[in-house]
Amino acid sequence: MLLVPRVTSLNPSIDGLAARFGRAFESPREQRLQQLIHDRTRLLAAVFEHSQEGITVSDRNNNILTVNEAFTRITGYTEEEVVGKNPRVLASGRHDKAFYDAMWESINTRGYWKGELWNRCKNGDVRPKSFSISVVRNDDGEIVNHLAIFSDITDRKLAEERIEFLSHHDALTRLPNRILTRDRFEQAVAKTQREQTGIGVLFVDLDNFKYVNDSFGHQAGNRLLVTSVGRLKQFIRETDTISRQGGDEFVIILPDIKESAAVERVASQILVNLAWPFEIEGYSIGISASVGISFYPAHGRDFDALLQNAEAAMYAAKAAGKNGYRVFSEEMNADALDKLKLKAMLRLAIDKREFYLVYQPQFDLSTQRLIGVEALIRWHHPEEGVIPPGRFIPVAEESGMIGEIGEWVINEACRQGREWFDAGIGPFVVAVNVSTQQFVNGAILRTVKRVLERTGFPPQFLELEFTESGLLSDIRNSLTTIEAVRALGVKTSIDDFGTGYSSLSYLQQFKVERLKIDQSFIRAIGANAEGMEIVRAIIQLGKTLRLSVIAEGVETELHLQTLKKLGCDEAQGYLFSRPLTVPDLMKFINEGKGASLL
Repeated sequence: MLLVPRVTSLNPSIDGLAARFGRAFESPREQRLQQLIHDRTRLLAAVFEHSQEGITVSDRNNNILTVNEAFTRITGYTEEEVVGKNPRVLASGRHDKAFYDAMWESINTRGYWKGELWNRCKNGDVRPKSFSISVVRNDDGEIVNHLAIFSDITDRKLAEERIEFLSHHDALTRLPNRILTRDRFEQAVAKTQREQTGIGVLFVDLDNFKYVNDSFGHQAGNRLLVTSVGRLKQFIRETDTISRQGGDEFVIILPDIKESAAVERVASQILVNLAWPFEIEGYSIGISASVGISFYPAHGRDFDALLQNAEAAMYAAKAAGKNGYRVFSEEMNADALDKLKLKAMLRLAIDKREFYLVYQPQFDLSTQRLIGVEALIRWHHPEEGVIPPGRFIPVAEESGMIGEIGEWVINEACRQGREWFDAGIGPFVVAVNVSTQQFVNGAILRTVKRVLERTGFPPQFLELEFTESGLLSDIRNSLTTIEAVRALGVKTSIDDFGTGYSSLSYLQQFKVERLKIDQSFIRAIGANAEGMEIVRAIIQLGKTLRLSVIAEGVETELHLQTLKKLGCDEAQGYLFSRPLTVPDLMKFINEGKGASLL
């Protein structure tokens, strides 16, 4: 008994066979039965042959009876080369006896097995495949056939490996990121407690790095960062950890410290070595560094406290004239007073309506159409001037004011969007960033409902951008919230993708519409070969999950052309436009400046 007939029997001769069956049946009922058999046989043959997944049918002894065309395309073996043989001809040697014993235990007792197998193709390549193996039984319950369906998942595996690397390393420098650094710090603490030693934490910031970026461009800046890492590594041991925290900031963990003077010597060596001019793209570029130092356990017993104190010491070194180091002291906690002042100013800013929004255009790279804008908050204090979001948003989150500020942003963006809609401008999507704090107790859902009712803005033109790390901080709540928001008709996306601790399984569950590639990855394009491969992996992942992919921070023609070549769907960045006020945005749209760049 075969579930799927041999391919050689499913040719035009089937029509003659069906005709002979037809002559044997005389009654209309028998003729209809004959036609059903004919149609079903042809359908099974079509499914078998045209399936994009490889299929093998084997007998009770697991000798191959037939395979489809996809099998040959994936493995390289023709039907003639494998019929009569056991599927173990494809074995890669990567799986041990225990693996196969468990697989056959499932097949023989449960009737099926599903999992991943590494098989060897005819050309010798060993590639991963996703398998589903089932049995076919006769009327007596005996196994008569085995049916295996599989697909090549090499591209998916490569994407997973790249994303896994990204989740623990910086894209540009390939150094550990904060997550991996925290883990190594905790391992060092365990050893320190056993051996009664200490840990030194160095926070290194390159002085005047912004000047290098502005004067020589981001590509030169990236090369400077990579070269700086090489110099920093000269003074650390194999047991030490150097990581990039973002921008031009690095953190070094020095475990097993017996005296503080040893850490200060490392800091001095770093300062001397970084002070030597860098030869970048034909230019001799001179920089310096400011270094802050904190010690475990004297200045804190957890990673966050030590990092904060080392950073405070670094700022003290900058304030003292740069190109130096400082060891943390309690007097450096003046930053805490600044936060208190900022909190008070924030409360007044809400009451006095000191916030406003600017909008950065977003473009479809294939149609050259303006498809949306990202709404970004700005704060103009009457005395302090413009206060950047990076300074006040963390304070707003810490103080609990982010909910009120976040609702104002969504309301203002929707109000403005409705005004454009009524004026016949657009329609296009208005994207708004959502803080992790707004997830608490379904606050964001209630906010969106109120705003949509209040403004009358069509929900399909509102997009909420959630940060990757924010979503994964509370999986269950995130899934529930996103599902409820999408039920309102509102679009959802993941912002700064690749900077958190991505999980592909969770990414599939979130059911968002769009991934936004973090600008740090875009800036890596052209700096090294890995830069483009990382962006390629994220775009490929988006296509695999049927998500649109937008790149932020597109600043050069190289960025744009590379993204087009890699199949990125959408983009935003200074190459097209800086964030604009409403009047400037209207002028930008009317003059069609953005599309002309594409």
